Amino acid sequence: MSAHHVGYDEFGMLGENAAEVGLAYADDDPAVVRRVWVDAPSGHEISALIWGEGPPQLVLLHGGAQNAHTWDTLLLALDLPAVAIDLPGHGHSAWRDPADYRPQAMAADIAHVMSELAPQARTLVGMSLGGLTALATLAGTPQVAERLVLVDITPGVNQEKAAPIIAFV
Repeated sequence: MSAHHVGYDEFGMLGENAAEVGLAYADDDPAVVRRVWVDAPSGHEISALIWGEGPPQLVLLHGGAQNAHTWDTLLLALDLPAVAIDLPGHGHSAWRDPADYRPQAMAADIAHVMSELAPQARTLVGMSLGGLTALATLAGTPQVAERLVLVDITPGVNQEKAAPIIAFV
């Protein structure tokens, strides 16, 4: 794991997020969440947010064109030790060279990050692209989690189906 300087207060909105859904949150609680980077087998750095104290029980993967902060409000509400990973090429994770962002191409990096940051995690949660990546991760390394939760994934993608999403991004 390595440390970097992000350059802005990326956690500055947590109090506002919590207030919107009626959760208590202390802005001066540094133990709630911190950012780390892990060198992945692909040679790229993967960034993640580590939530809470103790061994993470939960690992979360966001959707395409999103980042680990997608899960902030959920993790504030759950108040469990967890890791939210920035998929390669998203958030603070390095871009992949070549630009291969297929779930199968990212799976080994995600499994490695899970083994480094959350070796006792029982549940892997993935949304959209993160869900497909979670499937690929567990297909190749089923030992990294006991359970899988899929949120809003599609059984298949082609140019026609992807067009509205590409236009949105």
